[in-house]
Amino acid sequence: ESAVLVPDLGSDVVWIVQYDSAQGLVGDPGVACELLAGTGPRHAAFHPSKNVLLVLAELAATLCFFATDDAGRPTGPLVGTVYVLPPGLFQRPSHDVATAAALRVSNNAAYCSIRVVGADGHVCCVPLDEDGAPQDKSTAWVGSEGLVPREINLVRGGSRLLVANQDSHTIRAFDVHPDTGLLSRTASSDLLSTRSPVCIVELPDHV
Repeated sequence: ESAVLVPDLGSDVVWIVQYDSAQGLVGDPGVACELLAGTGPRHAAFHPSKNVLLVLAELAATLCFFATDDAGRPTGPLVGTVYVLPPGLFQRPSHDVATAAALRVSNNAAYCSIRVVGADGHVCCVPLDEDGAPQDKSTAWVGSEGLVPREINLVRGGSRLLVANQDSHTIRAFDVHPDTGLLSRTASSDLLSTRSPVCIVELPDHV
């Protein structure tokens, strides 16, 4: 069995339900975690190798960390929070200015896309320690080089991060450092034009 997470932005809750490949959804949904009122959980993901649940809050622009058991259920209260807006927006922490969108997690970093009102967006990189917790004062940002980066995804075995700039109609590629997880710009040719991209999925080799 595995777990399916369902962030409920309106109720500030992340639901969890068990899934079996043969039976489908098993049992009734339960509450994986609750966030503060008005936080607005948008995306949630498990760390790929540690018992850690990460929840990205759209309205509060925070990345929240919860310790979990082997079934993916949090074992206690929030164990860490990172504010994901870049420094230039710290003075105005309001969803009228910027909101968090997509979340992706690798073994050594978490990535969040940030949509900024009337300007190019950002991608926040939060390096993670050996326990899957955020490293203090190591958060870094790169510009998304486009408007409304709604979706991001790790591809090529995690060596690249693709950013879908919905309102600029482009997909931008960034290289991922294999040790730190930090992002760097690829060649300018790694920019794809397409109409309003909102989702990126890497197909398996056999497809």
